[in-house]
Amino acid sequence: MAPSYGLAENCTFVSTAWGPNISQAPTSRGLLPCARICSQLELGIEMIVVDPKTCEEVAAGEEGDIWIYSPSNANGYLDNRWLTNEVFLARPKRKGDWENGRFYLRTGDMGDMGVITKGIDKYLYITGRLKDIIRKRDHFVHPHYLETTAFMRCTQSLRAGCAAAFEADITRCNTNVIVVTAELKNFEHDYITAQDEERMKRICENIYVCIEKENGVAVGFVGLVKARCIPKTTSGKL
Repeated sequence: MAPSYGLAENCTFVSTAWGPNISQAPTSRGLLPCARICSQLELGIEMIVVDPKTCEEVAAGEEGDIWIYSPSNANGYLDNRWLTNEVFLARPKRKGDWENGRFYLRTGDMGDMGVITKGIDKYLYITGRLKDIIRKRDHFVHPHYLETTAFMRCTQSLRAGCAAAFEADITRCNTNVIVVTAELKNFEHDYITAQDEERMKRICENIYVCIEKENGVAVGFVGLVKARCIPKTTSGKL
């Protein structure tokens, strides 16, 4: 098994950083690479990371939207011309791409090329989804980091892979706040005892404190629910 990257819009498989002549690859911020970037255009393929607002390539180590130029890119979405133009006909703001007619696929996946290079090669690291990021003032955070922190600090009380962090517009707070919802382990009954209530308070307080300390963001609300209450897709996504 090897970390790889793919999506339906590129006929499923895009890249991997591993191969017959690669026994190991460098990690970056605890992440394994899913692509080795080297002489891509010789193969008719190019992967770049761009600022989703300016469409300009970002520097190594900076996060951005992953764009792909490849003969494996699909032609578009059936009966949806607007979305096809938006996703499959992207062009970065750099010299030459407008003249050669090269179009890129906007993946909507966030990543960076890493600050680590090995020889002339670069490595691509997937960091999250563009539509899922939580924006806080002058920076953003990926929700899966908050979800992981919540679980790792409460492993005896929460179900693995059953937490969701997101931003919500709370009217009475007159602002957007971060909400963390998590499923409780071994809690199936429909009533709450005084002992349950005290236990839940301790779990919530632990999540508030740990996320602010480890991820640098303040959580506005924590919600604890019974097992199998958070809906998931058939592939296991929350």
